[in-house]
Amino acid sequence: MDMNDVLRANIRRRRKEVGSQEQVAMAMTRRTGSPWSKQLVSRVETGGRRLDMNELVLLARVLGTTVVELLRPLGEVELSPRETRSADEVFHTVAPDVADMTRALEQIRAATYLSVPQIDMTLRAYEPEVVSNEEE
Repeated sequence: MDMNDVLRANIRRRRKEVGSQEQVAMAMTRRTGSPWSKQLVSRVETGGRRLDMNELVLLARVLGTTVVELLRPLGEVELSPRETRSADEVFHTVAPDVADMTRALEQIRAATYLSVPQIDMTLRAYEPEVVSNEEE
């Protein structure tokens, strides 16, 4: 299973649940300070544009979810030609590693003398902010 495919499918699914490509583009423009268009959102959803980690964290917030949830496979996962498991079951086997990573990021942030925006942004990804379907 290609995790890029999982990520793109989850971004597209979640974006359809919360709003239009244009609404997401406007929210990302505000968050990143760089211009985003609905065409750019479409390219992200179809694999024509990859996201850097900062963009992924911000996009997860705009979509009202977390990076972890965007990486969660849906359906079934083939572990070998003879064994398949539900994607949820497989995800829960790696979830403790994700929790360890989150704790490590918090410890790094606490141990540094300077505020590290990338670490802060990554940690804030766990505070979802949902795009509104209402016009601004």
